Amino acid sequence: MDKKKIILTTMLAVVAINSTVKAQQAGSIQLADKTSVLQEILDKTVDNKKVFGVSFSVKHKGEVWSGSAGDMENEQPFFIASTTKLFTTAIILHLVSENKLILEDKIGRYLDDDVMQGLHLYKGVDYSNEITVRNLLAHTSGLPDYFEDKGTNGKSLEEDLFSGNDQFWTFEQAIERSKKNQPLFAPSTKNKAHYSDANFQLLGRIIENITGKSYSENCRELIFEPLNLSKTYLYNDINDIRPKAMYYKNNVLKIPKAMTSFGADGGIVSTSRELLMFVEAFFTGKLFPKSYIEELQVWNPIFPPIKSGVGIHQFKLPAILGMPELIGHSGLSGALAYYDPKNDLYIAGTVNQISYPSTSFTVATKLIQATVSKRKEQKIKSVSAIGIGATYSSIEDNAGKPKAGLSLGLYKEYNIFKPVSFTAEILYNQKGERGNDPLQNIRLHYIDFPLMLKFNLWNDKIGIASGFSTNVLLGSNKAKNTFQRVEYSVPFAVNYVLTDFLQVSLRYNMGISNIAKNDYPDQRLKNNWFGISLLLVKP
Repeated sequence: MDKKKIILTTMLAVVAINSTVKAQQAGSIQLADKTSVLQEILDKTVDNKKVFGVSFSVKHKGEVWSGSAGDMENEQPFFIASTTKLFTTAIILHLVSENKLILEDKIGRYLDDDVMQGLHLYKGVDYSNEITVRNLLAHTSGLPDYFEDKGTNGKSLEEDLFSGNDQFWTFEQAIERSKKNQPLFAPSTKNKAHYSDANFQLLGRIIENITGKSYSENCRELIFEPLNLSKTYLYNDINDIRPKAMYYKNNVLKIPKAMTSFGADGGIVSTSRELLMFVEAFFTGKLFPKSYIEELQVWNPIFPPIKSGVGIHQFKLPAILGMPELIGHSGLSGALAYYDPKNDLYIAGTVNQISYPSTSFTVATKLIQATVSKRKEQKIKSVSAIGIGATYSSIEDNAGKPKAGLSLGLYKEYNIFKPVSFTAEILYNQKGERGNDPLQNIRLHYIDFPLMLKFNLWNDKIGIASGFSTNVLLGSNKAKNTFQRVEYSVPFAVNYVLTDFLQVSLRYNMGISNIAKNDYPDQRLKNNWFGISLLLVKP
């Protein structure tokens, strides 16, 4: 029950967190000393527009912290949606440990003929009996998704629910809906994966057929009771109002009929603390042999930057950005449960919002940063950013046209007092060439050092800044080789906040000194340019 919205939004939302996790440095401060910092992250997440309540728990080096904000409490049960799949994976692996199945088994061995009939017809070939248990866990079966893929009426079950049409469905109806859609590829096609809730509906039925017990009973006997998860259960009663209702945009979404129908692919209810206990047990060998974990880590892309392993997901950004690898699972409800092997950290919780599921990764990232950081709360808070964009300069090229160039920058902002902050940058701009004469054919590169005061307006969504910039010019030309000089300018900037970690910056730079050097005639050209850039921000 994950959502494909988690794609680029999530990547951009967290991509700028590049140098934070230098937290592995020895001497980390205890979680107890970071309570106010962690709580503030949750408090700021609740804006009563997109997010109305959050609940998270973190475990690091044996210490546990739990917090909540908005309309949720620490022990508030919530729907974990597709994070349920991690529980299903745990039961399958437990059955493997008891030699009751192996991952390479064909699923037809455990399912009735009417389920297998026409399950996977791809390009005129029936691959139904080629699907393995591993294929279902890894989403490499090629089966369509009964929940998110559009049906014969051109509408997905997901869209139907969110438009207000709450409904029941059975296992048989879910599989029948999947059969009516075209599979995407043959099972085990190399480097292919397609996220499908149908895979885990089938796994739930396999568990029931092998054990002779319901999926709910298996969860209770194999996971809930051994781990003492007293508030974690499979939702199966539409009159049960214990779980916090989810939000869809700014509306409360009550779909109890649907929530009783998901079962093994998305029907479990838990709390952030108990979900944390489960994810730790999953990765530490309490539910099945720990040696199995390595075998699960065979990754295929599904919703970049999320990849699917065998029953688990990986959230990983390029190593150069400094974020650790997270493995676990997340759900469309904004719930997640992940393990950070590098920092030996576990995190679980929810933002309880279907429309913006990537927000849970944003919050989790901030909490991980704060947890593994060796610094206490700073009196003067700051943010950093990397910027990339383009400039349009008044300095002409050889054809007599204004020159467009690349800009790259490193940005630092210090919050002095609301709404004023101080910004400092190192900004590279390529200004281009000027003139047809060899003496005037100058290639210009600037390294600017702007210092500005910024006024943050409209709930910090818009920032207006101005100040003073020292510009180091690096010039070259065939006749005169290279030269350097220092110039000065006045920058003006407007920043618009797109997400917590992404801003658009518009800038005009007004030169106050002329471009002239020795034999180069003073054309009264100044360092005037307009630029636009994307800032990837790290708090």
